[in-house]
Amino acid sequence: MLAAAEQLREKSVAVLAITSPGQLFKDWRARTTESKIAKMLASLPTNNSRIVTVQDAHPGALAWLGSVVGHRVVPLGVTEFGQSGDIPDLYAYYKIDTKAIVTALQ
Repeated sequence: MLAAAEQLREKSVAVLAITSPGQLFKDWRARTTESKIAKMLASLPTNNSRIVTVQDAHPGALAWLGSVVGHRVVPLGVTEFGQSGDIPDLYAYYKIDTKAIVTALQ
């Protein structure tokens, strides 16, 4: 994720690391406009901004982020299981590697 942000540095990319998507979702559902995520995303323009979510989990788990303020979401993640290999090869296979992130942000 950070390598992709570095490659796209001139495009004004921000990186948000979410350690507990469940807690973030619960907070948003409880407070909507006053939630932590709503405050973070409120400063981003919605007309051309995209949120690319990347996780070693199902891409739908963070797709709700587009509903917070109205951004377009490009969710990247793992939709099938059972592959084995080293991390760079698996990330490339599941399209959650630097190349996939850069492509999603262009």
